[in-house]
Amino acid sequence: MNELLGIIWAAIFYIALGMFWYSPAIFGKIWMKAKGFLHEDMKNKKMPKNAFFKAILNAIFVATLMSAVSVIFMFDNIESYLTFAFIATLFVMTNEITKHIWEQEKFILAVLNTFYTLFAYLGMAVIIFYI
Repeated sequence: MNELLGIIWAAIFYIALGMFWYSPAIFGKIWMKAKGFLHEDMKNKKMPKNAFFKAILNAIFVATLMSAVSVIFMFDNIESYLTFAFIATLFVMTNEITKHIWEQEKFILAVLNTFYTLFAYLGMAVIIFYI
């Protein structure tokens, strides 16, 4: 039961951090500029109907995977969880750099997305460990 509760809270954290991280108050304006969007474009742009549902499923998947890895490898201290979160972020970083190289995305997007992932994974690791 604790694993399920940890997964749910970690998924909530993942989504909440993303909403905060990419909000105009934090890094949303930088993200919009790097993607070539104008503020007016974003106001008039409609989100796909199932986008939030997909985001929730993704968050649950990431939290479940983190929880499963911790069980499989028998993590027994917070350092193990944080190390795993950091290593997982390195894999995400390589993907972000690949998008910069091959898909011509701005480098700032790789930086923003990688640091979001780092903080999200570290927070999720703490939640899963302590719950």
